[in-house]
Amino acid sequence: MNNEIKIEQTEQGVTLIVPERHEAKTCVVMPGIGSEQHWNAVVGAYSRVTLCERDIRASEIIVEEGAQLDLISLQTVEHPTGHDTTKTIILRDHAVVRLFTGLFDSVDVNIIGKLEGNESVFENHVMYFGSAKQKMRIRLAAVHSGRQTMSRTFVRGVVVESAHADMAGMIEILESGRGTDAHLGHEGLLLSKRSRIDSLPGLEIGTNDVKASHSSAVHFVRPEQLFYLQARGVDALIAKQMIVRGFLEEMLATVREPDILETIDQQVSAKEVLV
Repeated sequence: MNNEIKIEQTEQGVTLIVPERHEAKTCVVMPGIGSEQHWNAVVGAYSRVTLCERDIRASEIIVEEGAQLDLISLQTVEHPTGHDTTKTIILRDHAVVRLFTGLFDSVDVNIIGKLEGNESVFENHVMYFGSAKQKMRIRLAAVHSGRQTMSRTFVRGVVVESAHADMAGMIEILESGRGTDAHLGHEGLLLSKRSRIDSLPGLEIGTNDVKASHSSAVHFVRPEQLFYLQARGVDALIAKQMIVRGFLEEMLATVREPDILETIDQQVSAKEVLV
């Protein structure tokens, strides 16, 4: 019985198949594909795998019964104007999915988790850092149709100069989604008067016996934060950079790949000098 991961190139992009009960010890790096192409994946039942993509692309991923998927996606170059990138993740019974998405340039991205299986778990972590005139349009959804499912969506980001982040998130619980436990949270940090963050969280609940909540907040760097650090001899610019680092640090807890963390650190460092 062949227990190897299969990656096949197609005209449309890439198809990846993870066999049942496969355990990948290292991150599987998705091959580069064109901006108009997409990739599909099936993560076999009771398998465990981490997928990494260096340039976010549209994709549809099916996570079969009892499987665990970690997906790390980065976007560090501007996507073509009007180019919509949609990721759809379908979870079967007892599936567990953890996503981390790092956005560092203009992008229009949609991430949809469909919790169709009973007792499935979906964690969606999104970090963004916009500068110059970059525009980041982020659309997130957790759709619960299975019973006793759980989703957690956490978004945290920073904008400086004339950057604009537009985030809208939705928790949708269908009539069949009894026992759902879902939360959506967003925090943004504005670092200039010209930067802008729009946030619109929402709930659509079609049944009783559920827990669902959302929150959103946009912050400035508070004078007392700067005063505290400067009173201890920290330069004002360095103090701001430390605050930004601390604000974003929590989002990185789900990323366990050293090469990816290094890339994220480089992206944040390049933008820190603009604060």
